[in-house]
Amino acid sequence: MRVFHYCQSITSRDAIGYSTVRLHAALLSAGVESYLVCNDHNRPLAPAGTLALKDLAELLPTRRDVIIFHYSFADNDTDLILRFRAKIILVYHNITPGHFFRAHGQDGLANACDVGRAALPAIVQRADICIGDSDYNRTDFPAGARVEQTIPVFYNDRFFRPSAADHERFLKVGSTGAVNLTFIGRLVPNKRIDNVIRVAGAIKNTIGMTPNLRIFGKIWDREYFRYLENIVLDLGLETNVKFEVNQPGAELRAALASSDAFICMSEHEGFMVPLLEAFTAGCPVVGMMSTAVTETCGPAGALLPAADVEAAAGMAVALKQDRESRMALIRSQSRRAQAFAEGQTWNKWRMVLEDFVPQLRNV
Repeated sequence: MRVFHYCQSITSRDAIGYSTVRLHAALLSAGVESYLVCNDHNRPLAPAGTLALKDLAELLPTRRDVIIFHYSFADNDTDLILRFRAKIILVYHNITPGHFFRAHGQDGLANACDVGRAALPAIVQRADICIGDSDYNRTDFPAGARVEQTIPVFYNDRFFRPSAADHERFLKVGSTGAVNLTFIGRLVPNKRIDNVIRVAGAIKNTIGMTPNLRIFGKIWDREYFRYLENIVLDLGLETNVKFEVNQPGAELRAALASSDAFICMSEHEGFMVPLLEAFTAGCPVVGMMSTAVTETCGPAGALLPAADVEAAAGMAVALKQDRESRMALIRSQSRRAQAFAEGQTWNKWRMVLEDFVPQLRNV
C-alpha cells in the first residue's frame, strides 16, 4: 500500500506545507511508501520529488492506498481526487468565510473562499475519516462526518527556540525603552492587522510611550495593503511601524525572541501557528479571544474577550514593565507549546494511521 499526501500547493514556508512535508517525512522514516502530491501548475514551487497530480493519476491508486487530502481553499481538482479508489483521509485546515474579503472589495478571493466552503460536505461524505487541526475546524463538518479527530499541524518547535544571539538581541532591543511588538501572518482582512496597528497607536498616542511594531507577512491585495499604510499615516506611526515582507524564518524567530509582545487581534483563525512560534520563542502573546485563537492558546497567552485596542496596548506595556508577570506568562506559554511538540503530533497521527497502514502498529 502507498500513502499520498495531496495539497494543491506545497511550499516549505507555508504552515500547511510544512506540516504536510513533516508528516510525509515521518512516514518515510517508519518505512512507509509515501509521496507528496500537488496541483500540476504548482509543481515548480514544491519540494524536490513532489509528484504532480497527473503523476498520481498514472499511478492508479487502489483501495489499498491512502490519500491524505489537505483542504484549505477552493480546488478545481477536488472532483478528481474524490474519484480515485483510494481511501481518503480529509485534513481540514479551515477556509476563511468570504465576507471578510468582500468587505474590502476582494470579491474574487471572497467568492473562491465561499466556493471552497460549499464543497466541504461532498469531501466529508467521500472521506473515510475526517480530521480537523483544531476542534474549531471540526465545527464546519456537516452532520454524519465519519470518525472525526483533532490533530494539530506540525510546527517547527526546534527552530523557534531562541538562541544565545536572540537573547543578546532582546537585551539590546529592550534597553531602548520602546515597546517592541511583532505580528506574523498573511496581510488579509480577517487577521485585523488594522487593529494591531491601532494597538501601537494607543501605546504612542494614549499611553505616551514609543512603540516599535514589525509586521511580517505576505501581501495578498495591494488595495488592502494601502489601507493598512493609510492607518499608519493617520495615527502618526510612520517611524514606528515597519512592514517586513517575505522575510526568512531566522528573522521571524529573532523578532519574536526580542519583542515585548506578539499582538493578535484576528477575528478568524483555523489554528494560527505563529502563536505557537511566539510561545516557543519566549514572546508573550497579547490578543483577543476568537475562533481557534482561544483554543490554540488554551490556558496561556493574555487574551481579551473583545477587540479593545487600548486594553491590549495597556497589557503589552504592563508585560514590558512587570518582569514577574512577563516571566510567569512565558512559562505558561512554554508549557502550552509542549502540547504541540512534533513528537506529540506524530503520536496522534500514528494512532489514526494504524488502521490504514498496518506496518505502523509495530513502529
